[in-house]
This record gives sequence, structure tokens and C-alpha cells, in this order.
Amino acid sequence: MILPENLKKLIEDGENTVVEFKRSQVELTKDAYETVCSFSNRDGGHIFLGVRDDGEILGIQRNKIEIMKKQFAA
Repeated sequence: MILPENLKKLIEDGENTVVEFKRSQVELTKDAYETVCSFSNRDGGHIFLGVRDDGEILGIQRNKIEIMKKQFAA
């Protein structure tokens, strides 16, 4: 997968106060929702799903993408 350079740079720079990685590959976990709330109470941020804490890109299972979008919206 080829990532746009600005997204690749955010991942390479690692987690910080406005960038958070979530391993979630098949469903959204409780901590993903907690991060959304945390960012909402500050100045926003970027949540990368399917990325390990060390920045390794795992990806999201294709057949789970739509389900995860619906979970996120709900």
C-alpha cells in the first residue's frame, strides 16, 4: 500500500499528543472511543487504525472496513 507522504510522515514520527495508533484490525476497541473523546476535548488529532504502537502498519481486514465505519458513526 502506498500512503500519501503527509500520512506516512505522521506515522514515522510516532505517537504524540495529536497522533494515536490503534491496532484495531477487525473492530473498534473501547480505547479507540476513549481517544476520540480525548481528542474532542483538546484540539483534535489523528487516529490511525491498523497501526501498532511502534508504527508498524498492520492494515484493516477489507471485509471489516464497512462494519468499522458503522461502529465509528454509531
